[in-house]
Amino acid sequence: MRFDPNQMNFPTMLHRDIYMTALRCTPPEISLAELEQTNPAMAESGRQYYAFYMELLGAMYEHPETFGMHPGAWEEYSGGRRYNVLRAENNSLTQVMSDMASGELECYLGILRNIGSRGVMAGDTCTLSAEDFAYITGYAWLPGRSRKSAIPVETVLTGLAGMGLTVQQTADGSCHIVCESHPKLFHSLTALQHAVEESIAHPKSRSLKYFYAYNSGYLEFRQITGNYAPTYEDCVRILPDEQRIRMDQLREMARAYKLKEKIDHFAMEYYHKAERVLHIWTDWYNAPTRRRTHWQRCLHFCVSGSWEPVYLDAVRAEGEVFQRYFMKHLNYCSGCVPDHLKQPWVVRVFDRPVRICGTPGGCFDNPTETDMMYVQKYLDIKMVELLSKAGT
Repeated sequence: MRFDPNQMNFPTMLHRDIYMTALRCTPPEISLAELEQTNPAMAESGRQYYAFYMELLGAMYEHPETFGMHPGAWEEYSGGRRYNVLRAENNSLTQVMSDMASGELECYLGILRNIGSRGVMAGDTCTLSAEDFAYITGYAWLPGRSRKSAIPVETVLTGLAGMGLTVQQTADGSCHIVCESHPKLFHSLTALQHAVEESIAHPKSRSLKYFYAYNSGYLEFRQITGNYAPTYEDCVRILPDEQRIRMDQLREMARAYKLKEKIDHFAMEYYHKAERVLHIWTDWYNAPTRRRTHWQRCLHFCVSGSWEPVYLDAVRAEGEVFQRYFMKHLNYCSGCVPDHLKQPWVVRVFDRPVRICGTPGGCFDNPTETDMMYVQKYLDIKMVELLSKAGT
């Protein structure tokens, strides 16, 4: 059965990471459209790689224990307590436990990427030297902390073999890697990895050095033919229909004020000159603050605030109803950095003590149509403040 992330429930942190990994991948009908015309053989390989990837994630989702994974480890550790409370008690262990799911998944996906990076193609077989095989299976590419809790590499190779990808060692220690279920997949795997590494070795700019590396994890095969940066459509593709409508509304608001748009992978920022006005994520709500029966795709955004009197006076002028709404949607701190855990991170907004990060702005998750009417007011107030600065 093909893994369809749109039809899945995902009760644990591990399930969330598997789900979002699958959802983030660019559909092959989009990522392979150009290669279908220019290089049909590579396009066929890309379809096979995508199919293998989804089958692997689907099998992990259904039976994670057979892949050496530990579903529920975070939930058992947290016991339903809030993330910032746990970090205050033991910041280091909490971070290790919250990263455990993604680390276990990385054992498998990292092996695949490194095979693509170091393998040499001969027909449909991908060959690794003895040195490269030792590098990959020794987890030399993992950070030191992650190696301590990594899934044993023998388990990983067994799990991949169960999906049809097998390693055949030769007398000299080199390895031939084949995939019975999807024999052509290594052509696109190696081509994509080499394209990513080329972008890192010879970046367009220092700030873009690792930018295109995301295209590997997202199976963005358009990287093969040239550096590919995400578009607006790429960023909003995974949103539920209702939140896609809200995102389009946000974008129109930003355009009405002629804000400059900056697009990253599943994130967007809108600026007035050098000052950020909107910061948007179109991914998941990722703060593991409590037990969840499911994890939702989420439009999350913040409208920048200010301590300037003209800004706060404009909020007051909207009346008590808006002030109550404003206080409800402040950018409350959840212990985002260690310094915020060590001391009471408290300021006063309209004479109320609150724990917020930075200036008093507005933060929203999956807004309703009513919320969007308030968001328009937030933007109007922020732009009045910015334009008043420009006039002084």
